[in-house]
Amino acid sequence: MSVSLSANGRPMMVGRQILRDRIFLAARSELPSRLAQTLRRHGPRTGLVLVGAKALSRLTELCANDVPIAYDPSRYGAVMASYDQPMVLDNGDGQASLFAAPTLTDYVNTADERLAAVVSPTGQVGAEDSAALHAVISACNAVASPRLVCTLPVASQWLLPDSVDDLISAVEESSHPVALVIVGEFDPFEDVEVLSGLASLIGAVGESVFLHCTDLMVVSAVAWGTLGGSVGVSSTLRHTMAIGQSTRRRKKPDRPGLPVFVPGINSFRDVDTLDGWFGDVAPHCTVVGCTDHVLNDFSTHDRTAAMGHNAAAVLDVAGALLSVGPFDRRAWIRDYWERVATEYALLKVRTGRRDIRPYGGDHHLVNGFSHTQV
Repeated sequence: MSVSLSANGRPMMVGRQILRDRIFLAARSELPSRLAQTLRRHGPRTGLVLVGAKALSRLTELCANDVPIAYDPSRYGAVMASYDQPMVLDNGDGQASLFAAPTLTDYVNTADERLAAVVSPTGQVGAEDSAALHAVISACNAVASPRLVCTLPVASQWLLPDSVDDLISAVEESSHPVALVIVGEFDPFEDVEVLSGLASLIGAVGESVFLHCTDLMVVSAVAWGTLGGSVGVSSTLRHTMAIGQSTRRRKKPDRPGLPVFVPGINSFRDVDTLDGWFGDVAPHCTVVGCTDHVLNDFSTHDRTAAMGHNAAAVLDVAGALLSVGPFDRRAWIRDYWERVATEYALLKVRTGRRDIRPYGGDHHLVNGFSHTQV
């Protein structure tokens, strides 16, 4: 296999080396505004995961940012894995894949040399399908390339007490870093047993795990000891749905949803929700490198601006964590969640809204999960 090259033509680190101590942005072909400036500010601690074949059309322009770029074909969005076919080396409809590769080894070795990591085209692993789970690992272990990242897109039930040991065993078997994608409606970590299972998995095999396509849970995961992780710049890349499950929202919106990251409370909230909280007196974003938008003034007609804000805000938190040495990160994340709890209390006073509260996995973390479980 030829050596992977960076944008300036020098050999670059690949696979496990480049994933360590980085929190990537995961994006499709639609990119956040001001992305180049955001990447320049956080370059040593971040990178990009291009998700889906269309996103690869942006590779040449993105290479100019001189950050590591990985590729995820996201086959798990449409096809289930099985023992006989853990990987999807076509598009899932019988058509040749972009790489036209007959084997997983060819799939990786013929990928663009500028990619620092190539995520395996794994199908989605259903709950209790242990045969498919271990077949995924076996298929990836047969590939020697250090660029390969073994994807495990697993139903959230795999983190429950009856199943997490089998999941840990599968990760232990992998000779490649594992991009763990947790599949479930809304935030799967809203179930405290799922969150506890994630903590147990990280405690056992965290150094092999890259928590992929999630939200700010990745910051806690890295603090607890994962290799690294990625945050989606859009909501569909922060929560992966089970195949056949339609996307639903917690509340009926008056307009198309537009999630905006609210600094301080570590939460993505819809602009309609922020309108209800703040009305005409919403605060400006104070994240360095952002657009100085009023938080509820993003328009659904310019989603890239909201994505740009989200990317800058997420990497601001991620960068603060990653600037701390590995042995101090658990203390940092405990302090961080204490600050988030304080910000929620202040927000209730500021808005007069007593119903404002964290949801999803944030609820458990604000209420001390990281002190008692990790």
